[in-house]
Amino acid sequence: MTNTHEDLKALEDLKSLSAARRWAKNGTARKIRDLAELTQAEIAEACNVDPSTVALWEKGERTPTGEPAKTYARVLVGLGSSFPGGIVGVESRMTGISAPPAGTGRTEGFGIPLIEAQSEDAP
Repeated sequence: MTNTHEDLKALEDLKSLSAARRWAKNGTARKIRDLAELTQAEIAEACNVDPSTVALWEKGERTPTGEPAKTYARVLVGLGSSFPGGIVGVESRMTGISAPPAGTGRTEGFGIPLIEAQSEDAP
């Protein structure tokens, strides 16, 4: 028997980690850090890594892994959620693509698109 709460937490952790890796590659992670007025050294200290590692993550030259990556994901999600529009707002400011209106159900969690299942008889 599985614990549904633990399963949901594990899923949220994986979604955060996946998003953090994507944000590191596409520049969103740096934008979040800049908007929060934090240095790479401060993020590195929180993640227990060298500042040069954060620099490599932000350049997309290294992929965050292990416990530091999980911490990095929590930090980015926490910081990003404090901005108007959350992470979706940060990403839309970077790309010029507007975020969907709040409450429309078009995004779920940390700016990760919601994938809706369709039945086989759906048009």
